[in-house]
Amino acid sequence: MSTLQRAVVWRGMLLLVGTTLAIGAATAGLLHWTVSRQQDAALIVAANGAAADGHWTIDHAPPPVRVRVVDNAVGELERRRVELALHTEAPQFFDRGSERGVLAVVEREGDDGEEHRLVEAVVERRGLASNAGPFLLVYLPLAGVSWLAAWGALSLLVRRAMAPLDAVRNQMETIRRPNAGQRLDPSGPAEVRALGAAFNALLDRLDAAHRAQERFTSEAAHELRTPVTSMLLVLELARRHNRTPPQRDQDLVALEDSARRLHAMVEGLLVLARVDQGVEVAPQVCAVGDLVRTCLDEAPHADLSALGAERVVVRPELAAIALRNLLRNAARHAGGAKVVVRSRTVGERVHLEVEDRGAGVAEADRERVFDTLTRGAQARAHDPDGLGLGLPLARRIARGEGGDCFFEGTEHGGARAVLAFPAP
Repeated sequence: MSTLQRAVVWRGMLLLVGTTLAIGAATAGLLHWTVSRQQDAALIVAANGAAADGHWTIDHAPPPVRVRVVDNAVGELERRRVELALHTEAPQFFDRGSERGVLAVVEREGDDGEEHRLVEAVVERRGLASNAGPFLLVYLPLAGVSWLAAWGALSLLVRRAMAPLDAVRNQMETIRRPNAGQRLDPSGPAEVRALGAAFNALLDRLDAAHRAQERFTSEAAHELRTPVTSMLLVLELARRHNRTPPQRDQDLVALEDSARRLHAMVEGLLVLARVDQGVEVAPQVCAVGDLVRTCLDEAPHADLSALGAERVVVRPELAAIALRNLLRNAARHAGGAKVVVRSRTVGERVHLEVEDRGAGVAEADRERVFDTLTRGAQARAHDPDGLGLGLPLARRIARGEGGDCFFEGTEHGGARAVLAFPAP
C-alpha cells in the first residue's frame, strides 16, 4: 500500500473512530439523563403512594425508595428546603451524599377539610457508570469489531479507488524520453483523465523544447561550419608555407573577416535561441541595402544594381542569417556567374530576391527543399557534404518575422530565392 493510500485509510479510520466514540458518548449521556428523570418520577410516585407513613414493607425487605413524613424536628438546611416546598407546593429535588431525594406536599380531603402533609422520599443516587455502564459494556466491543471490519473494507476500497493512479504511475515509468511519442492513456475517472491530460500536455511541451534544442544544435553547426572552416584553412596555409609580410597581412585580414562573420552568426543564433524560448525580441526598421551589405561575404561579387531603397521591419540578426543562407546557396550553384540581388515591394511586403544562373531548382522540388535534411538533386551533385539545413532555417526565420521564403522560376533558367519581409 502506498503512502497516499495509507494516509487515506488512516484518516478515514480516525474519522470513523471519532464518530463512533462521539455517538457512544452521546448515547450514554442520553441514557443517563433518561434514567435520572425516571428516578425522579419514581420518587414522586413514592411520595404520593400508600407507603407514606413508612411502615409498609414487602417480606420484611426495605423498599428501594424510603419515604417518611417530615416533622418540625429538622435541621436548618432542611428547614429552608421545607419552607420552600411549603411555599411553592412544588416538589423540591435535592442531593444528599449518595442519595437523591424529593420533598413534596401531599394532601387529602378529611372531615375537617383538606389535610396537608410534607413527605420526603429518598433513593440511592445512580451515577453515569450505573446508568450507562451496561450499555457501554456492549457498545464498545461491538464498536471495536466494527472498526476492524471497516479497516479491512476501507483498505480494499481505497486500493481499488487508487488503482487508476497506480496504472498512470506505471505508464509514466515506461516513458524514458519526451520525444519518444509515448503518451498516457486518457481513460479512467475524471480526475485521472485530467491528470493524464496535464501530463500529456507537459510531455508535448518537453517534446517541443527537445525538438527545438535539436534543431538549434543542427542549425548552429550548419551556420558555424563555413566561417570556422575558412579560419582553419587560413591558419593551415600560414603554418605550412613561408608567407611574406603582405601575405601574412592578407591572412590576418581574412581571419579578422571570418571572426567578424563568426561573431555575427553567433549573435544571430543567440537571438534565434531566445525567440525559440519565447523571449520577446523587438523588431527594427532597417534598409534592405544595409541588410544585404552585411551579408556580402557569402557572395562578394554579387550584382546589387537592382537593389532599391526599401525598408523592412525585422530582427536584423535573424534576417541576416536567412539572407546569408540564400546568398551562400546561390553562390554555390551559380556556376561561376554573378549572383543578382534585387528588391521590390509587393503589397505590404518587400521581396528580397537572390537569383543565380545555375542549374536551378526543379518545380517539383521547390517546396520539398524547405523540409529539414531534404536537398534537391542539383544540390546533392554540387555539395555532397551539405546538410540540407540552410533553406529550412531561412524559411523558419522569414515566417517568424511575419514573411515567407520560397523559390520562383526564372526566364533564363537558374533559381530565384525570395525572402519576403513586412514593410513598415
